[in-house]
Amino acid sequence: MAAAVVAEGLSKRFMVADSGMQSAYMSLLEGITGGRRKHELWALKDVSFDVGEGEFFAVVGPNGSGKSTLIRILSGAYNPTGGRLLFCGPTSPVLPVFSSPLADLTVSENIRVFGAMAGLTGRQVQKAYGEILEFSGVGEFENAPLRTLSSGMMQKLSFAIAVHADSPILLLDEVFNHADEEFLRGFNSMSKGIREDGRTVILVTHNMDLVRRHFDRAVLLEAGTVKSCGSARDVADDYSRLAGEGGD
Repeated sequence: MAAAVVAEGLSKRFMVADSGMQSAYMSLLEGITGGRRKHELWALKDVSFDVGEGEFFAVVGPNGSGKSTLIRILSGAYNPTGGRLLFCGPTSPVLPVFSSPLADLTVSENIRVFGAMAGLTGRQVQKAYGEILEFSGVGEFENAPLRTLSSGMMQKLSFAIAVHADSPILLLDEVFNHADEEFLRGFNSMSKGIREDGRTVILVTHNMDLVRRHFDRAVLLEAGTVKSCGSARDVADDYSRLAGEGGD
């Protein structure tokens, strides 16, 4: 199987300002030097994995493990501090419509805006418009401001837009956190078409049942490093043990 994504030694460092109570001397020193002292925070440290073309690959781990940082590097939102990332084609990330500055625009307007951001032409958006509304279950809110939707509806909408983008690699960031049974059934149906098209899916999630049932392989992150990487079921079991839930 040819590789769709190869990550070699990915690392990401942030400089974080020190917090807490400070003496008058330190406050004066900050005024002279122009800012608060900072320390290094390594969100990712030497993370390596590969994802095959057409593979469903999950990224799992506890909060603070580096999952969100990794998906942002994959989507191009962050540049890695170190390491190398190779892609076989363009990606179609799930866009964060739930934190959009366009929240006062209607759902209909947002579909067109975020569809364009996902690489869809106006004609493609129009063709997929009805399916996007139906899958996300927001038809009755079509002309309402985006901010009136629940978090779950917004994630469904984001997923539906991204799936219709014509990209071989689909990045999904925590899109199933608020998933209900209807959404999961829709994903089950849609995932068959995604596989038939040979598209690659990379998902960040806490939903281990979904990982076990629908994904091929996974990587488990802990404190910014790779804890395990392999079959989806084995990695999901590793995560469950790490979280104290027990595995299959």
